[in-house]
Amino acid sequence: MIVVHAGNRIDDPSRPDPRFPVENQDAVYQRLVALLDTHQPSGVVSAAAAGSDLLILCAAQELDISTHIVLPLRVGRFRAESVSDQGEEWTRRYSAAIDWASSIRVDDLAGDDEWYITGNDVILQRAAEVARIAPDPRVEAIVVKRPEDETSVTADFARKASNRSWVVTEIDPLNP
Repeated sequence: MIVVHAGNRIDDPSRPDPRFPVENQDAVYQRLVALLDTHQPSGVVSAAAAGSDLLILCAAQELDISTHIVLPLRVGRFRAESVSDQGEEWTRRYSAAIDWASSIRVDDLAGDDEWYITGNDVILQRAAEVARIAPDPRVEAIVVKRPEDETSVTADFARKASNRSWVVTEIDPLNP
């Protein structure tokens, strides 16, 4: 089985409506480790933004599960736009995830005004590709988002995974 993932970035400290507060990162990480340990996938497919993406990639590495990273922007630009603003610890995790990955797919979608949405399609497609060569071709999705959030990019990802008839497990980053 392959796990495909999408989820929220860590909140900027000035965010008025919390979505994924930094103080919940350890609880979300432990939940991701537990899910991966229970499911025992042969691979994890995810982007690598500061937040749940890097947490699931770190959890997979801890459990010695291969990772397949999909970036919608060039490696350096993605780091600058989706990682570096959260500080050195996230930047270190990003570098470690890139170094450890079994595969990295980079699609430079910078010219696409909705590159996050298009990126969801690329991640889901990559999961299907990895599943075709996996010992167990099933795909399950893990999303980290608030349950009431039905309009975000992560909610779009969850809908698209569900439309593929993949099981979708949600983790609430406010109450993991």
